[in-house]
Amino acid sequence: MDSKIVKSESSEFYGYKDISRLLNVSERSARIIMVQHEFPSFKIGQKVLVRIRDYDEWIKNLIDKDIPINPNINKFKK
Repeated sequence: MDSKIVKSESSEFYGYKDISRLLNVSERSARIIMVQHEFPSFKIGQKVLVRIRDYDEWIKNLIDKDIPINPNINKFKK
């Protein structure tokens, strides 16, 4: 899977809308996935982003596993 076709060549990051399209899930589900501890995201202000190469590595490691979705977990909330 070449996930880089979703973003412009100048961008190195995915946002929740990109993750929603890549995983074919709702934007709400993408937001929940992106704040899970296992997902390699980071936060700048209100934006949650993931580097494309970190996403690609994360997705490779999910073979034969479920994607964790727990709406009660948010690694950015204290």
